[in-house]
Amino acid sequence: MISLIFKFINFGIIIALIVYAFKRYGLPLVVSQIKAGEKYKHDLAVDRSELFVSQTLLEQEVHDQEQQCVALSKKIDQWNEVVADQLRQKEVQSQAIREITNQRRKHQSEQYSLQKTKHTLTGCVEKRLKQELIVYFADEKLAHNYIQQTLSRIEKK
Repeated sequence: MISLIFKFINFGIIIALIVYAFKRYGLPLVVSQIKAGEKYKHDLAVDRSELFVSQTLLEQEVHDQEQQCVALSKKIDQWNEVVADQLRQKEVQSQAIREITNQRRKHQSEQYSLQKTKHTLTGCVEKRLKQELIVYFADEKLAHNYIQQTLSRIEKK
């Protein structure tokens, strides 16, 4: 019976040592692992909420950029229309300038032809006039009358 009591006492001491060792070394390790797990869960929850906030911000930024793209596309379209209109206006102005230039060249050509004809005609008229005057003034009486009339006109002036 005493041996049974010692067995129980030894068993109790062994259990007490196991409980003591568990409390001394095992329990802090388990508690730290539980705290680490809870901290990990908490960090994951914080990261998850931060990711949701980041996702919301990114979605808003994407939406804003899409609106900016639409606005820029409209501005580009307007710019293209303005540039096309300016090109059309420049083409119209260029056509008008070409027409004016062509008219000036035509006018200059006509003026040149007119001057050339005038010069040619003047030479022909002078020759003919000389011939007619030589024939007309061949008669001395007519020549004398013409000179008298011319001198009287000059004196009146």
